[in-house]
Amino acid sequence: MSTARRSRFARGWVLAATSRIKRIEPRTTAAQLWKVESESTPAMFYDVIQKSDGETFCTCPDYEFHNGETCKHIYAVVIYESQIQDFAPDVIDQVENAIQN
Repeated sequence: MSTARRSRFARGWVLAATSRIKRIEPRTTAAQLWKVESESTPAMFYDVIQKSDGETFCTCPDYEFHNGETCKHIYAVVIYESQIQDFAPDVIDQVENAIQN
């Protein structure tokens, strides 16, 4: 995994672990919509769309700039669905410190 991808994954983990993500109901048979909060602009949310065929898209600038490479918002959705948001706060602090260093 590249350094950039590790950073996106780690930041996605923090977004998921700090519950900065919302699943929008109802899920259709074609897709699921999620709202994931921006790290840099609180109260701003990006849309993450999971299609039933496995494709996932995000409306953030990073996703568009990197031609559809998995962004931290998509990682946040995947991690959130995996129940990682239940980890202890000290683990969240460790991940945040790793991102900053």
